[in-house]
Amino acid sequence: MKVRLPQWSIAGAIVGAILLAVVGLTIWGSPLLAMLYLTWGDRLLEQEKYQEAGDAYGQALLYAPESQPAQLQLGRVLFLQQQWQAALQAYQQALENQGDRNLDPDLTFTLEQLGQQLEAEGQFEQALQAFQLALQLNGDRPAIYLHLGKLFLAKDDFEQAIEPLQQAIARDPNHAEAHYQLGNAFYGLENYKKAIATFEQAIALNPNRADFQHHLGQAFKQHRRFNKAIAALERSLSLDGTKGLVYQDLCFALHEKRRFQEAVQRCEQALARNTHLAGARFYLQEIPRLLARQQNPAVFSLPERLPSAAIDPLLRPKRSIVRVIVQSSASWSTGTGWIVKRNQTQAWVVTNRHVVDKAVALQDLTLEVEFFSAPPQGQFRWRSPAQILHKTSKQDSLDLAVLLVENLPPDIQALPLANSSSPYQPIRVIGHPQGTDGWQVSEGEIRQQILQKLELSAMLASGNSGSPVLNWDNQVVGLVTEVGFLCQQIQPGQFALNCSLAHSIAQVREQLQAWKIL
Repeated sequence: MKVRLPQWSIAGAIVGAILLAVVGLTIWGSPLLAMLYLTWGDRLLEQEKYQEAGDAYGQALLYAPESQPAQLQLGRVLFLQQQWQAALQAYQQALENQGDRNLDPDLTFTLEQLGQQLEAEGQFEQALQAFQLALQLNGDRPAIYLHLGKLFLAKDDFEQAIEPLQQAIARDPNHAEAHYQLGNAFYGLENYKKAIATFEQAIALNPNRADFQHHLGQAFKQHRRFNKAIAALERSLSLDGTKGLVYQDLCFALHEKRRFQEAVQRCEQALARNTHLAGARFYLQEIPRLLARQQNPAVFSLPERLPSAAIDPLLRPKRSIVRVIVQSSASWSTGTGWIVKRNQTQAWVVTNRHVVDKAVALQDLTLEVEFFSAPPQGQFRWRSPAQILHKTSKQDSLDLAVLLVENLPPDIQALPLANSSSPYQPIRVIGHPQGTDGWQVSEGEIRQQILQKLELSAMLASGNSGSPVLNWDNQVVGLVTEVGFLCQQIQPGQFALNCSLAHSIAQVREQLQAWKIL
């Protein structure tokens, strides 16, 4: 005779579990209750009821706070729910309490994946902790060291990246990606000789990676070995001809070899593949000027042509606002600056630190400022050389630099600084958005002021960095520092496009006074 066991519903099972828990608490105490909740959590996890399973594991930990199985299972269910930080905390607690004895080998891969997810969300410190936990469980896995090195590279911490990448190579000398990332670390440290050697090792292991050839070409270019740079960049394009940035780098390398026609062709191809490459666009704007300087230098001695104030009422402030031009074998870029002080022979130009930051370490740098005028066809605006006089540190929230310029036209004066600004105040911004002829005027208002930052409604773009924010009396109320992002409007839950941020003039004035410029 067979005995038919009752088919319990889930509700019945829950009731049964609760009854057993009550009996267990009375007879055996907390450990049994923890075990029952853990078992019930596993059953719910099998049914993919992640929220309920997490609640059950949480109850188990109430009765046995140091239960490693409950902590591990809680970490697992939080991972499946994509609650990355909470999952990390659960795994940390599990390993802290019981170490790594008798753990599932797959936990190493879970922690590795967890680190990648945290890195993707910009949670670098938590990602670092996840990778370190993975290494605690398996210190011989090259992929974990590789992820750790790439994490440091993403933070521009090139020195820290070297050791884990070397550890990855020590465990797998044929790991092409590890050699490549180590080359990127040396490149970031401006050790181009080591970067070249390391990129060449990566290519010897995998000659079919276009990005390996591209970065080798960049390193040769920085090392001023332009023929080798051109060869590497052309190999990169033969493997993948879709990347506009490679065409742009090849354009700049060809320019250094005075192969101007080929350089123009490559910059045109770069823009055809990526319209946002400001360097290629600026190069194509600059090449007529460069050729004119070689073929007819006398054209640069011709007097300036200025529109009348009747034709351009903003002539005076436009003359005080300059285009900042950064040129080297590695990059061509522009930004905006404005004159804050001048004497008979010199002027002090305010701009953003990030406009000129890349220029600091370049040996072949040309830094110039260009003045507003309206030259006829075949003539060009006047420029003067500039040098970096002061700049704030990268850790400083104030994105500020000051350039020193000599031999500027005598009519150009410093812009006056306003005493204050206020929300809803109408403003105008004059600057040099990429792809334009410069001195573009955008109008809007100050939406709000948050600490020392002004939130602007004016439509700005890359190239406006360093622009002055002017009130209707053409007095400076702020310094543009970030452009083109979403910002929350005054009404909660609503967002606006094309918001920009500016440092308040009070913050800028304070730093200029500290530098004894004002």
